[in-house]
Amino acid sequence: MAIHIGNMDDLKKALMPEMTKMVDKLADRVYQTLNYFLQEYYGR
Repeated sequence: MAIHIGNMDDLKKALMPEMTKMVDKLADRVYQTLNYFLQEYYGR
């Protein structure tokens, strides 16, 4: 479905849900990666 974007507020409304999902996934991935390396470093 196409979304008509007429101004910056419309663009913000269209992008925010997807950007929020992406940031949440990225934060989880960063946590997993750091946790893995810290566990390896400190010998679990």
